[in-house]
Parts: sequence; structure tokens; C-alpha cells
Amino acid sequence: MRSKGFTLVEVMVAMLIVGVALPALLFQVIAMVDGTGELRNKAVAQWVAENQLANIKLQKHINGSVPRGKLSGETRMAGTTWEWSLEVSATEVEKLKRLEIEAGLPEKNPALVLRAFINE
Repeated sequence: MRSKGFTLVEVMVAMLIVGVALPALLFQVIAMVDGTGELRNKAVAQWVAENQLANIKLQKHINGSVPRGKLSGETRMAGTTWEWSLEVSATEVEKLKRLEIEAGLPEKNPALVLRAFINE
């Protein structure tokens, strides 16, 4: 007659399987959390850059001209301070300016570069 329960070998095999699977599962969860944070930063950097582009378009509408050269600054969005820089350069087409806006967290490489064109 067989007794109810698990043998020591069965328990040891189960512990081995859990011991191998659990660290792999935790590694995947941590990687997903890191990826989510990076995507969030890129999304907010996109918003910061698009806001600067909207500001340039608004200044053009009000003043009738596009700023020249390089501009930079900081803005607060989503509870964090973000740095942005804007470079306006000429193109081969007369009165068409190229805008390059970089946005990211301070002391880090830009999370995003937005390129756009605007007529002068």
C-alpha cells in the first residue's frame, strides 16, 4: 500500500525546477520594467520637443520671423525637469529653415531628436 504525499526525490526535483525558473522570470520582469521606463522617457521627450516646435510656430505667427542659431532651455513636464536644445539652420531652398530639437533628461544623452522644416 502506497502512502500519500511526495517522496524526497520528487520534492528535490520540484525545488530544482523552481530554483531555475524563478530567477529567469524575475530577470524578464526587471527587463520589462526597465523598458517601460525608457519608453516613458522617450514619450515625454517627444512631448517636450513638440512643445518647442509649437512655440517656434507660434513665434513665427506673432513676430513674422523664425529665431536663428541655437537656443536651449529647461522645462518641467511629468514631474521631471527636461533639457531641450534647438538649432535653426538654412537649407538649399530659400526661406526654408531646418529645425533640430533635442530633448532629454539633464546630464544624459538626448532621449529624442526631432527634425522639422519651417518656411520663413
